Amino acid sequence: MTAKEADILSVLVQTGILGLRGFWKISAVSKKLLSLRDDATALGFGSVCSGFSSVTERQEVWRLIDDCLSRDDEKALQQLFALAGVSGRYPFLLRRLVEKGPDSEKCRKYLMKRGVTPCLTEISYAQRTLGGTKLTKKLVDEMVSHRILQTDAWSVFPSREDDFVVFDPVSVHFLENDRFDLAESLLDAGSRMDVCAWEWERFPRVPDVGVTPLQCLVQRLVRLDSKEHALRQKGLALLDRVARASKAAGCLDWKFVHDDRRVAVMREGTALGFACLRRDAQIVRVLGGVTERIDQEGLPFLILTGDDDHYDPERLSPEKVDSRCADTLEELANIRGVNLNAVNRDGHTPLSLACSLALEKSAAVLLKRGALPKRVKGRKRMSLSPLYEALKTRSETICSLLLQWKADPNEVVVEGAGACTLLQKTLLKAFTCRESDRKITAALAKLLIENGARACVLSSPLLPTTEKGQTGTPPLIEFSTLLMACQTEDADFVRLLVTKGGGDPNAKAKTREMDAAECPVFFVLWYFRHSDSVIMSLLNTLAEFGADLKVDRGDGHSLLSLACHHQCGSAVLEFLLEKGVQVGGLRREGGAGPVPLVEAAASLCPENVRVLLKWGTEVNHPGLVEDWEVQRPPGTVRTLRRVRRRTVMFPLQAAVQVQKQDRMQEMFAIVKMLIDNGAKCRACPSPSIDASEPPLSVLPPLESSVSPLWKACELRDACLIRLLCEKGGGLPEGGKEVGAAVSVLVSDRDFQSQKDVHCQEGAILEHWRLAESLLQQHGEVDLSLPASDIPGMVPGCGSGSWFFDLISLEEARGPSLLKVIRSSPLKELDRIVQVATEGWNSETHVSSLGMAIRSKWEEGVTALLERGVNPNLDPFVLSESPLFAAFDSEQWDNARSLLKKGAGLFSRCESEAKELEAKRCQLPPDLRSFRLTSCATTDGVLKITFDKDVV
Repeated sequence: MTAKEADILSVLVQTGILGLRGFWKISAVSKKLLSLRDDATALGFGSVCSGFSSVTERQEVWRLIDDCLSRDDEKALQQLFALAGVSGRYPFLLRRLVEKGPDSEKCRKYLMKRGVTPCLTEISYAQRTLGGTKLTKKLVDEMVSHRILQTDAWSVFPSREDDFVVFDPVSVHFLENDRFDLAESLLDAGSRMDVCAWEWERFPRVPDVGVTPLQCLVQRLVRLDSKEHALRQKGLALLDRVARASKAAGCLDWKFVHDDRRVAVMREGTALGFACLRRDAQIVRVLGGVTERIDQEGLPFLILTGDDDHYDPERLSPEKVDSRCADTLEELANIRGVNLNAVNRDGHTPLSLACSLALEKSAAVLLKRGALPKRVKGRKRMSLSPLYEALKTRSETICSLLLQWKADPNEVVVEGAGACTLLQKTLLKAFTCRESDRKITAALAKLLIENGARACVLSSPLLPTTEKGQTGTPPLIEFSTLLMACQTEDADFVRLLVTKGGGDPNAKAKTREMDAAECPVFFVLWYFRHSDSVIMSLLNTLAEFGADLKVDRGDGHSLLSLACHHQCGSAVLEFLLEKGVQVGGLRREGGAGPVPLVEAAASLCPENVRVLLKWGTEVNHPGLVEDWEVQRPPGTVRTLRRVRRRTVMFPLQAAVQVQKQDRMQEMFAIVKMLIDNGAKCRACPSPSIDASEPPLSVLPPLESSVSPLWKACELRDACLIRLLCEKGGGLPEGGKEVGAAVSVLVSDRDFQSQKDVHCQEGAILEHWRLAESLLQQHGEVDLSLPASDIPGMVPGCGSGSWFFDLISLEEARGPSLLKVIRSSPLKELDRIVQVATEGWNSETHVSSLGMAIRSKWEEGVTALLERGVNPNLDPFVLSESPLFAAFDSEQWDNARSLLKKGAGLFSRCESEAKELEAKRCQLPPDLRSFRLTSCATTDGVLKITFDKDVV
């Protein structure tokens, strides 16, 4: 090795950064360096003493001792104990010699010359926690003065399992048992502070490092609760003396291993760091009074993320935590060298961390003591923004405090793949549905605007910072602060943003919920479509500061037509109309566009239709209606796509196009209003359509071929058909539409559009008259007549069988009803109903055939029998047989027809046979020779036979 290299290594040794192990290895390189082991000053071997504040370095001394004992290196042992403070710090070396090098003769002689370790033998206890409980200060003082108790003596405590032994300096032993008075006696007598406890295990390893008297006292003080106030005050008084003595001994900043309940692991720290971790302001004040300067940047973070006592609920309350943090930070800030603007691994400064934890008092203390209210540059990264962290915790108090200290309200942070301003970041919370959260969002945003935040910031004074602290320059997100402000429902806030924050009430922009840019007025209408009061409040505010309520959305929608499309309340329509919005919508050159009345009709909103008609809208003006349609592109099997379908239709067509059975009452009300105001059922003219090429996802506009009358037939509502035919000028065209209308008119008994109105007696007759008129006008048509509902269900009107209702009407019995009979399902013709008519009780059950016979409608009886009606239908339910009804009413031709179909009397009705027998002589000659079977058949019918064929 050259002389120059040796000089360089000598300088490196003097810095003390090599540590004990490094020094020992380097010093063996050359004789010149080896001679440094004999130099106990800071220029030689003594340089390693500066590292004894580390736990590992103090353990390295044990390793060197063990190495010397095992190799019998007396000289190295002498060099080691020549270092300042090492002698007396490592106890019971002869015991260690027996374990590590019993044959090391040189080391044994050397250690014997040094003497034995002073040990506390007169007052020994089996357990560490019992020591000193009965000793008095006077007795200890006397023992010290008579040298019975040496101030640097050690206590030995084997474990119960005998697997390890603890060696405590006697001062530590007293402090662990809260005998501060006894420890003070030892301190008065000159007890050493630069010693620590050791824990020896049975396995061959170096002892674990324990606590020094200062560290032990701090540990005991933080664990004393409020009930032990007097004892704590004594301990704090002693702490000042112990701290000063430790400083003089050079061990004030020694580290020790202690538990950290935050992460359930052990950590290294100084006595001051432990006091910060436990947020003990009094201890920090005492230790700070004797500390000239600290170079640790992590102490403020320890306070803010401190380890609270989980067995003391009072300490865990947020208010208590904040107060204790603030008090401790106040004391820590008095120590020279404390950096309140340090940046930790997570990118936090103490202030940003306090803001993220919503510690209001702590943030106030940090700002007062010099913490910067903005991002600062750390060693490897920019810090997080305190104001940004305060906004995330929704703390209005901290945000106000930071802005008072000149925090930048226009800072930019990275949100996902884009950057956003603090105002945008705050307002992104506005989409929540909770009212309380919206109010907090509005309050925070107001605070930012009042302190200079603007709706659009083109550049930031610092590079934007992500939540992880990286810097970059991504573009600002396109989300509009004004639209997000509207989401808060706070009109005053919107007013503030427009007047002071630079919000443009007419600029198109986006929010998180939107794919395309939208004007604020249209966004408000869409977003709050179910809250009329909010819509009117926000639109009124926007209009007050220049928003154009007559603006074109771009797709032809006006505010009025869009309000109708989204089914806003009638109050919103009145508001817009009063503000001058055109009742007929926007007139587009070269094509049809959305029309308010068409949208209101399609949305089935009677109140909105009523408002538009009151304001004089044109009832026969067509408009463009949009909906979605699922299509499969040509040449594909599974691929489906949703395309927007656009159709031009009249208001009356729009009202009946929605096939919703549960909205029939609203539909009827709208159709009636339209017809009463002049709407007519007629073919749609061909309004000019914009020839521009639509997007791929939009179908080209089509002319509606919807016939209101046909839609009413599909809905099966006779009342709606009658309204369209009689007042709306809607006449069915072609046999198919006529047949559908007649089928509904004769069979509908639900009257869904009239459920809130009691069925009038003449409704069935009126519907029949219309049906008969259609049949007479169009001759033979195909009828598709349904069966009535399931028996037992309560009909909206009538008996429960629509055919029985018709055959019961005298006016209906004619050629048209015969057509109906020929087209009706046999199930309907055979239906039995319960009636209550004059001369019959409420339990009377009658069939359609029986009603035709009793009504003496011979053509009808013939038609029913030809259709295949059963003449012996349910003899156990019907009150009388059709055959008896024919005999009883002297309808001899009908009787003959019934007999031909196998009709008989009902055995259940014994009176029928008796009465027929009594009238035998009154019967026509061909019917007198009847005979009744002697017993009833299994179907309950008595068969009638004749001596000769009567048919």
